[in-house]
Amino acid sequence: MIAIKMQYVKQSGAQWLWTGIVSKIHNSAIVGEDVIIGDNVTIGPNSIIEDGVRIGNNNIIYPSVYLTGNTDIGES
Repeated sequence: MIAIKMQYVKQSGAQWLWTGIVSKIHNSAIVGEDVIIGDNVTIGPNSIIEDGVRIGNNNIIYPSVYLTGNTDIGES
């Protein structure tokens, strides 16, 4: 797992926004460059999150989930 507690993070060319509370992304998860992840989010192994996805605070994305398009998960 990667635990993040920063405002902006860049990893493998991707840029994600965090507002300060730790979020966890499994090492095998693939996250697009234009993804917004809220506070206290967990992304499980082998999940794929493509550009245009917004994940609100306090969500769990379980293993092997595929999210694509203009998708909002949780609070907007």
